Amino acid sequence: MVKRILISLFFITIATFGQNITVSASVDSTRYSIGDYINLQYKINHDKNIQIYFPNVKDSVKGLDYIESKPISVKDEGIRKISTYSFIFSKYEAGSATVPSISIPYKTTNDTLLSYIITDSLNLEVFTVEIDSTADIIDIKDPLTIPIDWLLVLLVITIIAIFIFISYWIYKKYQIKKLGRDAILPIVIKLPHEEAYESLQILDSKKLWQNGFIKDYHSEITAIIRRYFERRFNILALEMPTSEILASLEKSKVDQNVKETTEKFLENADMVKFAKFTPMNEVNSEMMQQAFQIIEQSEKLNPLVSEDEESNV
Repeated sequence: MVKRILISLFFITIATFGQNITVSASVDSTRYSIGDYINLQYKINHDKNIQIYFPNVKDSVKGLDYIESKPISVKDEGIRKISTYSFIFSKYEAGSATVPSISIPYKTTNDTLLSYIITDSLNLEVFTVEIDSTADIIDIKDPLTIPIDWLLVLLVITIIAIFIFISYWIYKKYQIKKLGRDAILPIVIKLPHEEAYESLQILDSKKLWQNGFIKDYHSEITAIIRRYFERRFNILALEMPTSEILASLEKSKVDQNVKETTEKFLENADMVKFAKFTPMNEVNSEMMQQAFQIIEQSEKLNPLVSEDEESNV
């Protein structure tokens, strides 16, 4: 048996020498306290055509607690490379420990069989934390007290008070300006005939029917008169058909001329809207004249006055 082992070691040594590969194992110290990190490192110097098959060191190192493996470091040295394998272990019991030697398989690109190189074993000691039993027992110190800088506190309070005062002053000033703007620009509610006159003038300035927008023109002009009826006679003219509007005007005791003009006005608009009637230019122009006549004749019957005029009566 001993002879067989010696022959194997001889061939391993010959293979190692032939392949030009060396390995060194090291730790960062030989003396550690319990719980210290033990940095174990294997550095392999080999030709570039050699491929390393590094074994699982976690299961190989007994008596130490495995922590983690570090990334493999490879340094290029011309035709050679230095591959470094690093691991971190620890030990939580005092005593001696040994990192055993391990066999590292490798082969060249032309080889079919693996060769092996063996590392040295490493010895180290782990100690407990020494306690000096002769030292005096020291009482626990009182909690530290931080002295208060009252001048700094007063300065901070003053700055906060000034900030609050300035913010309140800006807010009140803004509120006063806002109230002033609201007072300068009161909401003006126009009388029904005033609103209708203005809307008709705006519509006339658009020149819709002159530019071919005949249906839009008739839709807008009838909406103006319908809204006028709603405000002037308190009837839902915007939602009523022509027949109901005429009946409501009858109940409101509107002048006969107003009803006749309104009937002709709305019938022309209905023909454009529902019968796809294309009126002549004279009819479009007449629609604007009729709209003004409806308003003027209605106001002659029972004119409305503004609140300012009523207060002066």
